[in-house]
Amino acid sequence: MTSVYFEEETLKALKLIAAASGVSVADKVREAVDVMLAAQVGTSDWKQEIDGILARAQSRGLPDLSGPEIVEAVRSTRRANKSPAA
Repeated sequence: MTSVYFEEETLKALKLIAAASGVSVADKVREAVDVMLAAQVGTSDWKQEIDGILARAQSRGLPDLSGPEIVEAVRSTRRANKSPAA
């Protein structure tokens, strides 16, 4: 579990949006984080993408990756997969 603190105005806006949607503020925060992660990783199935990267790293005996290293690994893999074959 993680605690997140927001500026007063941000929290008011989150509460309003959550209430209008009939969900909790925590649900809206999780939704926003999922959207951000999908955008950073480049796929809406970011969880599976990251799990795959971590599994490949572990199978190669590589050290644990930090968050930014994971994101860069995903981006470079996606770039390589999009590149035309030589």
